[in-house]
Amino acid sequence: MGASGTEPSAGCGEGLTKRRGCSCSKEDFLPEESFESWGNYVNALRSTPARFKDRFLTRSADSTELVEMKARSQHEMKKTLNWWDLIWFGIGAVIGAGIFVLTGIEAKNHAGPAVVMSYVVSGVSALLSVFCYTEFAVEIPVAGGSFAYLRVELGDFVAYIAAGNILLEYVIGGAAVARSWTSYFTTLCNRNSNDFRITVDGWSEHYKYLDPIAIGVIICICILAVMSTKGSSRLNYIASIVHVIVILFIIIAGLTKADTNNYKDFAPNGPRGIFQASAVLFFAYVGFDAVSTMAEETKNPARDIPIGLVGSMVITTTVYCLLAVTLCLMVPYQMIDEQAPFSKAFETVGMSWAKYVVAAGALKGMTSVLLVGAVGQARYLTHIARTHMLPPWFAQVDAKTGTPVHATIVMLAATAVIAFFTSLDVLANLLSISTLFIFSLVATALLVRRYYVTGVTTDANRNKLIVCISMIYGGAIATSAYWGVTHDWVGYCVTAPIWFLGTLGIWFLVPQERSPKLWGVPLVPWLPALSIGINIFLLGSIDGDSFIRFAAWTVIILVYYIFFGLHASYDTAKDSEAKKLEGGKYETKIEGTKDSGLDGAHNKASSTEPAMEAAVVAVVEVVVEVAMGKEDFLPEESFKNWGNYVHALASIKTRLKDRLLARSLDRLELEEMRARSENEMKKTLNWWDLIWFGIGAVMGAGIFVLTGEAARDLAGPAVVISYLISGVSALLSVLCYTEFAVELPVAGGSFAYLRVELGDFMAYIAAGNILFEYIVAGASVARSWTSYFATLCNHSPNDFRIYAHSLAKNYNQLDPIAVFVSFVACVGAAWSIKASSRFNSITSIIHLVVLVFILVAGLTKANPSNFTTDFTPFGLHGILKASAVLFFAYVGFDGVATLGEETKNPGRDIPIGLIGSMVITIVTYCGLAATLCLMQPYSQIDPDASFSVAFQAAGMNWAKFIVALGALKGMSTVLLANLLGQARYFTHIGRTHMAPPILARINAKTGTPVTATIIMTVANSLVAFFTSLDVLANLLSISTLFIFSLVALALIIRRYYVTGETSATDRNKLIGFLTLIVGASIAAAVYWVLSNGGWVGYVVTVPIWFFATLGLQLTVKQAKKPKLWGVPLVPWLPSISIAFNIFILGSIDGESFIRFSIWTLVLLVYYIFVALHASYDAAKETESIANAETNMEAGSNKTPEVG
Repeated sequence: MGASGTEPSAGCGEGLTKRRGCSCSKEDFLPEESFESWGNYVNALRSTPARFKDRFLTRSADSTELVEMKARSQHEMKKTLNWWDLIWFGIGAVIGAGIFVLTGIEAKNHAGPAVVMSYVVSGVSALLSVFCYTEFAVEIPVAGGSFAYLRVELGDFVAYIAAGNILLEYVIGGAAVARSWTSYFTTLCNRNSNDFRITVDGWSEHYKYLDPIAIGVIICICILAVMSTKGSSRLNYIASIVHVIVILFIIIAGLTKADTNNYKDFAPNGPRGIFQASAVLFFAYVGFDAVSTMAEETKNPARDIPIGLVGSMVITTTVYCLLAVTLCLMVPYQMIDEQAPFSKAFETVGMSWAKYVVAAGALKGMTSVLLVGAVGQARYLTHIARTHMLPPWFAQVDAKTGTPVHATIVMLAATAVIAFFTSLDVLANLLSISTLFIFSLVATALLVRRYYVTGVTTDANRNKLIVCISMIYGGAIATSAYWGVTHDWVGYCVTAPIWFLGTLGIWFLVPQERSPKLWGVPLVPWLPALSIGINIFLLGSIDGDSFIRFAAWTVIILVYYIFFGLHASYDTAKDSEAKKLEGGKYETKIEGTKDSGLDGAHNKASSTEPAMEAAVVAVVEVVVEVAMGKEDFLPEESFKNWGNYVHALASIKTRLKDRLLARSLDRLELEEMRARSENEMKKTLNWWDLIWFGIGAVMGAGIFVLTGEAARDLAGPAVVISYLISGVSALLSVLCYTEFAVELPVAGGSFAYLRVELGDFMAYIAAGNILFEYIVAGASVARSWTSYFATLCNHSPNDFRIYAHSLAKNYNQLDPIAVFVSFVACVGAAWSIKASSRFNSITSIIHLVVLVFILVAGLTKANPSNFTTDFTPFGLHGILKASAVLFFAYVGFDGVATLGEETKNPGRDIPIGLIGSMVITIVTYCGLAATLCLMQPYSQIDPDASFSVAFQAAGMNWAKFIVALGALKGMSTVLLANLLGQARYFTHIGRTHMAPPILARINAKTGTPVTATIIMTVANSLVAFFTSLDVLANLLSISTLFIFSLVALALIIRRYYVTGETSATDRNKLIGFLTLIVGASIAAAVYWVLSNGGWVGYVVTVPIWFFATLGLQLTVKQAKKPKLWGVPLVPWLPSISIAFNIFILGSIDGESFIRFSIWTLVLLVYYIFVALHASYDAAKETESIANAETNMEAGSNKTPEVG
């Protein structure tokens, strides 16, 4: 307690007072008694020797770290991680860009092809450190990692010195990786490293290249790190999986060019060369220590930490060894390029394009290294602050996110400042010896933990332990020094036995006082002693300047410790001791060993597999279930045997009439159809998710092409008016979809809406066509992704495709990147809808930022005369013609309507999401169109690369990479949203048995239609792999506009016709008016195409449409009102939507109608012979069950007779 008797503020244990907002005061940084007044501080300084002795000799206890320290953060970190997360955090932390450089340097200069043995040696030595960390992390699962372990076994002072150095190395290492990120990104764009940096001429050479990209990357990492640990984990294992896939590609592609003759001189420099390389390659394994800081957020530490840490290290070692083997088999070790070994090796064997794959792999690796580093360093800082060695403000854990927000922001701010100014050369020289120093201390702490327990171990055994550990260190230091000064071996006959005898002495002479409760390092003391020996040996290979920097930084942190950290931590420790004496027990809401997992138990949540793991398991289950029976595809009565099928075919007319006239009910779609999926989809989406899904589904790459074509050839600068007209017409379709989606929030989207209002047959024909268009569009976007990626890399698209001579033209450029992108989207879609939403939100926000950048940068080069000179060069006809073309830039929102079943509050969220996303899209499109036409005269716009050429003309040639990046981001979200929508369409069709019911299955773990997702992905991938963009562009049909028209028509029927209530007269009037509306719209569209600018025909067609709509409003009574949300101005707005959709249909070429007819014919054949009978049987079975239930209820309601 302080002298004033007030309770301590933030971070001082039980007497915490919650502070509002971010207002900081002295109490947040120095709340301890020693700093309450100047007199107190002077007294504290006088007591420095006594306090230093106390802190130097005092060791913490496991319970203190597990309970009391955690309580000082005010809120608990959320336990959301399991072994799957930790494995990928380990891989993400370790496998960075260094592997692509270090392998070549050591193979060429030291080990030759035996560099693979060097990787094995350094990997095994790293694994020894992993073992030591693992035992501690299992028994003391707290955020502080090695800092907490050293506090418990070696005391406050040693822990502080170690942690202070590791934090500096984290900051410097993070800054180096961030600047390297920029360098590799420029390589990917075929530019020099400093092209994307800002040069300040008056500054020093090492500090004049300012790096805003590094800042941007760090800010993105910061946002992810503070949002949630689970969210960071998801991003990390996606990035790490992609990185591992890239590495596997490098290995496989490299081994196809292997030459075993390159292995003939396997170890040119003998064992010394192998061990010399091992000393350097050990640094390729550094980073796993950050994972141990996540133990506090792990559900079941006893199980998850050993699997996560050891598993990630085994995977990493295997991958490294395979890369080393591949490189040395591709080229002779003497010819390896030290700066870019893999890129040059591929260039040597004729695969120069692979350097972009290497650069992409390095980018992915550095992203995950940055993320895991950010998560780890913040938790180090948090736990240090819990002890008050640093201000307790850093110890606060946010209540909502469960993450240490303050610590994360401060550490990354320091990283960003250094990365912004400091060159890579300076940063590389600043990396110190802290990591190896801490590895050695943790191994020492493990020996102390096993062999010394205060109050139990005798003085004699304690002294023997000290002597033996001193011998281990002495032998290791002597061996390292001898290695550095001579090539002789005689000295090892002295140094190695000293180490050996020290270890043997512990083993024989000192009894173990403590055994691990859950998981322990095997062969103690040998493995920890070996770890100490290897770490000190590696320390001996580091240059002298690093030791000087280590000493200088240690002096700086010592000064802080003597004047601040010592007194703050001393006061806090004594205050804690006093509370324990007063209260008898430290009270806290944290459950200690139960929460930490020390009892080996875990709750139900901890045994639940994570969403990504569940997605992978679900995909595997679907693959395993390939051996499925007929019951999974045709379980209906008509297909039980041949006789039943023949009887069904004989009843085609009756059944077809039944299905043509029968309309579904809202209740059937909402209950019966959904029940056929066995498991429910998870309701996790809200209006925010739907807005971003809407933006992601609509804003693809088309905006960058369509705007230029429409402005130059059709509308001129008035293209902005064309975008507004087509946007408003698209908004009309959105309104119609919204009313249905609110009242029928099911996965089938328009298929379900049409089943309810127009019957099975119309719904089937419409849905069959839209699914075909989804597949063709998905394949087009996937191949376009490859094309834009090639542009980003300054290459021709076909450079990244495989040429197959034997296949026909337009089908012989095989596209593996398109397949890969499609399957990444598949994993995302199968993973979980909420995770897909997060990914979509992030990429859509990035896409919007790119578009806003294009807007702002373009407007800085605006010339108003381009707008005022000739605004409408092609007149009204040109504006409307452009509107018809630009309408396709708004297509895609219909897929979002299929997410209604997964929306928490459809009545609120769907209108906000669908309408909000369309409004944002319209504003963005109009802004982009205005920007383009202000930058260049419309006649000079390039129709193929309008924005890129416009920026080039304005002297901003580099902006083409921003445009390509924006297109890539847009296509990624379109692919994901497209796949989500088509899988849910397919699922609901499967529920009706018009498609095999296996497609209706919802996975119990992920809550997503995994089977439908995989089948649609396979279809997309097959088409994308073989078929050229020219063919795909011609395959895009009229299905979308056809369905938009039908949905608007269905909305009018829904409002004006209810079976059993609407009179026959009103029904006939409704049919007549709808026929006139559709007929007049078709006539207007045909006249538009044939009249060549005439207007007389509209004097007939438009009034027919108008009076038909007016007649509907005045003479037919609305039979149904929307319950929650409705389209305004019915029937006018749906009628306008029908007219405009049919008008745009008239602008489509005749071949599209032929393709539509052919595909419809194919669908009809399947329907007549399969789907009709399957859906008929399923419908009749449902009716019979409903009738039986009704009869049972009627029977139970009868009054029983009195006997």
